[in-house]
Amino acid sequence: MIDQKEEMAPLFALAYMSLIDEDRLNRWVKASFALGKVEPFFISTFQSLGRLDSRLVFFDKIIIKNLMKGDKGDLDFNAYTIEHLSQATLWLFGAYEIIRVLNDKDFKKKPEMAIYNKYQPEIYSLKLKLARIRMPLAKFAPADKHKGDAHVPTPTFNITHGVAWQITETEWIIRKELSDEMLELLEKIFKETKTE
Repeated sequence: MIDQKEEMAPLFALAYMSLIDEDRLNRWVKASFALGKVEPFFISTFQSLGRLDSRLVFFDKIIIKNLMKGDKGDLDFNAYTIEHLSQATLWLFGAYEIIRVLNDKDFKKKPEMAIYNKYQPEIYSLKLKLARIRMPLAKFAPADKHKGDAHVPTPTFNITHGVAWQITETEWIIRKELSDEMLELLEKIFKETKTE
C-alpha cells in the first residue's frame, strides 16, 4: 500500500525542480555545448552540473535572507541547510572531476582537443582552485600545495554568495565564485569555438 508521502512525492519533486535560477540555468545549457565536439556526453554532464548549481544559487539567496532575518533556530531550516551543504559538496566533486578530465594529459592528446589548447592555462587554474577544497572534503587532508589548510574545512554561508568553506583562519572558498568561474570559462570557450 502506498502511503501519503509516496503518493505526494512526484508533486513535491516537480515543485522542487521548479525552484531554480532560470537565467543561470539557461546560461549553463547554452555553454554546455562548448565541449560537445570532444565528447558528446560532456553536454549532459555540464547541464546536470548547471541545473544543480542553478538550484544551489536559488536556495543560497533564500538561506541568506533567513539568516539575515535571524531565522536560524527552526528545525526544518537547519535540516535543509545541512541538505544544501551536502548538495554543494556534491556539486564541487562533480565540477572537479570534469575539469580534471579536461586537464588530463592523455585527454589533451585527443585530436578533437586541439582547438581547446589555448584554454588549458585557465582550465588548470580552475582545477587547482577546485582541488584546494575538494581534497579536504573528499579525503580529510589538505591539498598537496596547501598543507597549512584545514584537513576538514568548516562549512558556512557567505552573506553575499552562499555556501563557503573556511580553510584557514582567514580564508574561505566560496562555492559560487568557483561555479561563476567555471560557467564563464565555458561561455568563453563556446563563444570562441562555436564556428570552428
